[in-house]
Amino acid sequence: MEMKCVRERIVRHVGDILQSPSIFRLMHEEYLAEGYTADLLPGCVILRLEDGEIHFAWKNGMIVERVYSYRAQQHAG
Repeated sequence: MEMKCVRERIVRHVGDILQSPSIFRLMHEEYLAEGYTADLLPGCVILRLEDGEIHFAWKNGMIVERVYSYRAQQHAG
């Protein structure tokens, strides 16, 4: 199975990288409370969905959301 990025957008501007760990912790707790399967990694929150994943990551003073779709690899033959 392969993951393909289908969308990327800015979720939040964060001027100071030192604020990002607490923001990611809060996002993680909120998604867990809403019933999502979520992983908190250094500098990243990952939501696991049936048909893909949503990654929230730090990028140049912003938190960026990247939506990935799972796709089964098709073999020629």
